[in-house]
Formats: sequence, C-alpha cells, structure tokens
Amino acid sequence: MRPGEIFETECYEFLTNNYQTQDIKFHHEGGMDSTKSDIAVIKKGNICFFIEAKDSSAQSGQFVLIPDNENKQFVFSPRNKSNPNELTTIIINYMNSYFERFNNAGTTGKYLNINEDVFANWIVEHYRSKNVRYVISRKNDFIIFPIRKFQQYFNIRANYRIKKSGSGEPPKRDILTIKQLIKNHYNEPCLTQSGNKLFVEIHETLTNDKFVLGNYTYFLAERNPNTYEIRKLSNTYNMNVIFEIDLKKSQASEDLDEFISEINS
Repeated sequence: MRPGEIFETECYEFLTNNYQTQDIKFHHEGGMDSTKSDIAVIKKGNICFFIEAKDSSAQSGQFVLIPDNENKQFVFSPRNKSNPNELTTIIINYMNSYFERFNNAGTTGKYLNINEDVFANWIVEHYRSKNVRYVISRKNDFIIFPIRKFQQYFNIRANYRIKKSGSGEPPKRDILTIKQLIKNHYNEPCLTQSGNKLFVEIHETLTNDKFVLGNYTYFLAERNPNTYEIRKLSNTYNMNVIFEIDLKKSQASEDLDEFISEINS
C-alpha cells in the first residue's frame, strides 16, 4: 500500500473510532483515484457529503495544459476531469505571458508566481464540486476543518511540470490474460471481479507488486490485508499545473466543533 493510501486509511479509522454512531457512518472509497473523494459521511444510510484526506505535505488537484507552439499559448485540455473557470483563466493568462519559460518546464517544472488566493480558490471550488465539505489532515494529531478554510491551514504553491498519468481498470480484452498471468505467478490466488474492477486474494508475501503485459505495466494495489486490486499504469505523460500544499496550522477548536455539530445535526 502506498503512503497516500496508508494515510487515507488512518484518517478513515480515526473518524470511525471517534465519530461513528448508530446514525453516522463513514465509508472509505480506497485507492488513489483523484477523481473520487476519499471518505463519505453517511447519515441514516444516505451519503451527505465527503471528507478529503490530505497529508501534511501533499498535492491537491491538478489540470493539464497543452502548449500551442504556433500561437505561443497554453490550452486547457478537453481531457481534464475539471471544467475551466475564471481561476484557470487567470493562471493560463499568466503562463501565456511567460510562454517560453513554462514551455520548457520539463520534469522539474516551473513555479507560478501568482497570488496564493488564486490557487486556494481553485482548490476550494474543485473540492466543493465533488461535495467535499471538510478536510482531514495531521500535524502530530489529526486536524479537521471546513473546506472554505483551506488556505488558513495550508501553504499552497503551483508547479507546471511533466507528470505521468495515473492508473485505471484493466481493459476487458486483457482480463483473461491477466488472470492467467496471476495464476501462473502466485500460489492459489483467488480472483474476483466487481464491475470493471479486478481483485485478487493472495496469501503469500509479495516480492514484486508489478508485472508487464504488452506495452503496459500493471500493479497490485492493496485494498485489504491479502486483497489487491489489479490496476493498469498509464503510459501517457502530460504537462500539468499541480497544486502542492504544506500544513502550517494546528487544530482550531471552533473548526472541529463545526464538524461535530454538522455530522450530529
């Protein structure tokens, strides 16, 4: 399990152990899919809102910009999961003013020298669109605060750099081949499917959690003890504006009180 997944699980366990009641439940989505919110708050069987888990140093949203070398400007990619707004326009206009600098950002990247308010407002609107109302983080102890106060708790920077795309479910055409590879490599694996997701239960120590099929690398993402989801890593490299955050503030009691009041209302 990767560090981000471990942290999400720890946040989920903290919420469950401290705030779950007969009427209030928490559901952890699991995995590192940035298009889905981390932890659902469920009241009497209905999802009310989500909580985003953010470690003390992390990334918090991104979008792809495509360089138009002929016109010397950046274009918001139609493949982005988010929609462009006035905040992305401010960012793009700034980057267009320094097109050559950002167009040569490479894997190290170039940081954007824009007022932090722009980054904070983008992050808040991004998570609000996914019905995220609170953030859980940790600075020695766990911290819970409303999404609108994101900038009060985190320092925020934005870096434009090359980043490899994430992972996804294996294509249907490869399922049978993947199953056979798993059966050949592990001792008595138990394979199951849920929708487009493929899982395997393995009762042995993994010496390698990756394997190659054709031009793609697959990996085993731990979901529960001895249970893994089989994910396909992307071969796509895009230029992303990536928001980087660092925790700067401890828990304010009024913010925790607001959370407790909302889940119990």
